[in-house]
Parts: sequence; C-alpha cells; structure tokens
Amino acid sequence: MAGIILAPYRQHVGFSGILIHAAAAERPVLSRDYGLMGRLTETLRLGLTANPTSPTDLAEKPTIGVRQPRHTLFEVASARRFASENTVEAFVQNIFSHVPAPKAGSPAAPAF
Repeated sequence: MAGIILAPYRQHVGFSGILIHAAAAERPVLSRDYGLMGRLTETLRLGLTANPTSPTDLAEKPTIGVRQPRHTLFEVASARRFASENTVEAFVQNIFSHVPAPKAGSPAAPAF
C-alpha cells in the first residue's frame, strides 16, 4: 500500500474524491497548495501541500513526509471523520434534507 497519495492537480480549485479515498484508507496526501484541496489538506491535517509547478517543491515534500513522524503531518481521527462525512450515503442524505417533502394530497414523486 502506498505511503503517500499524490494529488498535485495543477489548476483545480475544488476537491477530488481522491482526498476522500486517501482519508478512508488513512493515507496522507501530497496535494496542490491551492484551492479547496490545499485548504482541506492543511486544515484537516490530511498530509502535505506543494506547488505542482515547482519541481523542487514536488521533490522535497515527499522526503519531508518520510523524515517526519506520521502524526506530525497526518491526523488519523480527522481523516476518519472527513471520510465518514463524505460517503455516498451522507451526500444523498444531505441533498434530500434540502428537498421539501411532498404536500398531503399531491401526486407521489416519480421513481427513478
């Protein structure tokens, strides 16, 4: 199993499912230092961030991850919480919690 998951997207402002999968597998990521991926990685302590346009930064960050104790750059409890909050079931529940219930006497919602 990988020691660190690489996710150095160059011009991505959102976040990727790879961050959820890495958290669920309790593996740190090396993510872009920009956008939501970078912010979540840093804030939730899910790994390290780097500038993917800098070969030096991309080369140095994994060695930092190897030299430092894992708990200094990756917080297992935070990763577990993040993974559990971002399951398919949690996503569906969140969507349906914002959909109003049908009114009494109205036709049933179509089945998909």
